[in-house]
Amino acid sequence: MCAASVTRPVSGTTGAVTLKSTVGFLESSDLFESPFDVVIHSASKYLNGHTDLVAGVIVGRADFVEECRQTMLKLGAALDPHAIFLLQRGLKTLAIRVRQQNESAMAIARHLSERPEVEAVRYPLLGAAAGRAKRHLQGGGGVVSFDLGSSDRALQFVHALRIATVAPSLGGCETLVMVPALLSHATLDPEVRRRMGVRDGLVRMAVGLESTADLIADIDQALDGLSNATVQPSTA
Repeated sequence: MCAASVTRPVSGTTGAVTLKSTVGFLESSDLFESPFDVVIHSASKYLNGHTDLVAGVIVGRADFVEECRQTMLKLGAALDPHAIFLLQRGLKTLAIRVRQQNESAMAIARHLSERPEVEAVRYPLLGAAAGRAKRHLQGGGGVVSFDLGSSDRALQFVHALRIATVAPSLGGCETLVMVPALLSHATLDPEVRRRMGVRDGLVRMAVGLESTADLIADIDQALDGLSNATVQPSTA
């Protein structure tokens, strides 16, 4: 579950180097200092922060953004005034929300790495890739992924949680959790999922603004309830 994806022009052609950044959020990184022509961001997630609108942002050269704006107007994709109000409201608390989510996610990732029920933890600032991530990210983002070994164990875990809601989004005030192999990636061939790193037991948690201690306690009681044999933890 990567922090961002980069699209480069086909060799021998002209085009923009595009960075799609939603999980590796703008406020947490130095994207505006990076050599990307275009940055695309889902404003429905962290920018809004309240999961009550659908919007997007394109950042780039003024002429390119104007071209995009004209296309948007022709297609009728302009935001209505109330949606703009909701987005402006979310931006007012952006920095403090992301800071809290970063801190909670890091604490949760570290805690999960110490639990014997967890096979692997994926978080940008934890594990072998942490040094590289720290060169580009001021914070690791609010999404933590971890492997519980099988879809049955993953399902048992997510349904035992008392705070988190099972849903495939992220960036809001509430903590959301899902099993990607059974939800966001369910239509993909199992072998394709495995090549992408989406194993059957993978759980994705999008951390919200609840108390970090409460979230960790909730995770602990759900892990304590897992009935199968435990495995040694690792970070990836």
